[in-house]
Amino acid sequence: MTDAADRSAGRITCTVDGAVAHLVIDNVGKHNAVTGPMWDQLRQILEELRDRDGLRVVTLRGAGGVFSSGADLNEVLAATQGREQATRFCERVARALLSLVTFPHPTVAVLERHVAGGGAEIALACDLRVARDDVSFQIPMATLGVVPDGVTARRLAQIGGPGTARSVLLQGRALNARECLRRGVVEDVLAAEELDQHLLRMVKAFASSSAYSVTRTKAMLLEQEAWDVQDLTSGMVASFLHGDVAVNARAFLERRGPRG
Repeated sequence: MTDAADRSAGRITCTVDGAVAHLVIDNVGKHNAVTGPMWDQLRQILEELRDRDGLRVVTLRGAGGVFSSGADLNEVLAATQGREQATRFCERVARALLSLVTFPHPTVAVLERHVAGGGAEIALACDLRVARDDVSFQIPMATLGVVPDGVTARRLAQIGGPGTARSVLLQGRALNARECLRRGVVEDVLAAEELDQHLLRMVKAFASSSAYSVTRTKAMLLEQEAWDVQDLTSGMVASFLHGDVAVNARAFLERRGPRG
């Protein structure tokens, strides 16, 4: 497949610069919506990077100044056709998110403009998040009819607290940059012209830290977690078969909005 074809279908790119791996969600024509192959690419890239000598940190951002508008809705709709399709889709997403959560080195998401749905899930799976001051963070799964995967629900409650998890997941509430910072969803909020320099300082700090200490501390923080993909996605799979997701996904795709 040509590079042009890859780009039109969306892709995750990876560039390694010494101790830093830069990952980019690249599907600009669809506001960096994450397709099925892109979920797989994210997992595969991280698997290849796990044991790379000298690697200290991974950054993840969206192409064109937008993080990600979420999962591809056409694929969401296709996943409502039966249990096999729903299970394949949900487990594909969960495995990609777990590859981020359990990655041995620190991961930093750079959030710009739209961070929604699957894009917000990817951001939450990272260790740290820094945001541009125009960011909007939203997980509108209740509007769509989707029960979130256990990775996302657990991470949001851990990072932002139970109140934030309830507000974002039950109401589909969108958080602006100030709210994200106040609730602990992001560590820092910066103007666009300051974002890259701030990220560079973070990367340099990780590169100069003890890799032994950082990786073992991260492993210690995760050691009490149980990550069974089927358990984490059982509710999500059931929601895809319920009927609301199919109705609401069609409505969104037809620009009609969700069913009331």
